[in-house]
Amino acid sequence: MNTILPTRTCFDDVLEHQVALARRDPTAAARQRIVHGICLLPEPDGNRSAGEPFAHAWVEDQETLEVWQSGLLADGRKVWFAIAAAEFLDKLRVQSSTRYSLDQARILNWQTGHYGPWVPGYRAFCRNQRVR
Repeated sequence: MNTILPTRTCFDDVLEHQVALARRDPTAAARQRIVHGICLLPEPDGNRSAGEPFAHAWVEDQETLEVWQSGLLADGRKVWFAIAAAEFLDKLRVQSSTRYSLDQARILNWQTGHYGPWVPGYRAFCRNQRVR
């Protein structure tokens, strides 16, 4: 079994993934939502302890009840993988979340000049705060 590591670019990843999906399969993209949220670390990560809050982004499929997210394999390749939504929510202990349609996310990306998070309170929990 491969270990999948975080990309640390999840906000960029989800919007880019959904734009590409909408070009390939508009029906699938329409039933999915981009989600930004605050989660709790399930295990220590560098100098952060398990249970610390962090900002994260993922995609929820309203039909299949799956969560899709990006990750990195040990060789650096980016992959997308699905997990049952209930398992994801339990593992990451989602504290708060905001859902966006692809159209809403594209508008917010254009208005703000960044991939998110767009809820100001979420930005404090980002490791990479490249937002303007």
